[in-house]
Amino acid sequence: MSNVDHDLRYQKREWRFERIGWTAMAIVVVAAVLGFLGPGILNSESIEDSASGVSIDYERRLHHSTCSDLRIRIPAERVGTDECRLWLSREYLDRVHMKLIIPESNRVHAGSDGHTFFFQPAAPNQPIELLFRIEPEKAGALKGQVRLNESAPIAIDQFVFP
Repeated sequence: MSNVDHDLRYQKREWRFERIGWTAMAIVVVAAVLGFLGPGILNSESIEDSASGVSIDYERRLHHSTCSDLRIRIPAERVGTDECRLWLSREYLDRVHMKLIIPESNRVHAGSDGHTFFFQPAAPNQPIELLFRIEPEKAGALKGQVRLNESAPIAIDQFVFP
């Protein structure tokens, strides 16, 4: 039999670092599965303005230069027969690249505080669902506002990872 030297103190320290490493890896995997780092339960946000009935679905955490969808639903009672005006704040539009808008707006008015998109309903008194496909241009906090016609603005709060 050979006599091997053991450094029990060193070995216990190494076991502790190993457990910390395994725990950190498990936390990252769970966070990714739940959507903290991308699409998933923890990343999806859905807000509805009680006054206007407008609802907005979006991802709270985005990745720089990766497309994401901003879905806006306008209820039938807010549509009527005339065109709807949807305003997006300049604060938001300055930080994203608008890749796609479905359905296309009839026209756009660019103002100093934001852009107003004009949409004609497909049928009178029918709800409208809008899709804005955006691509964040800068990492960091991404805040903005959405407003339907003359209603109060609805805040959007996102974060863009580098």
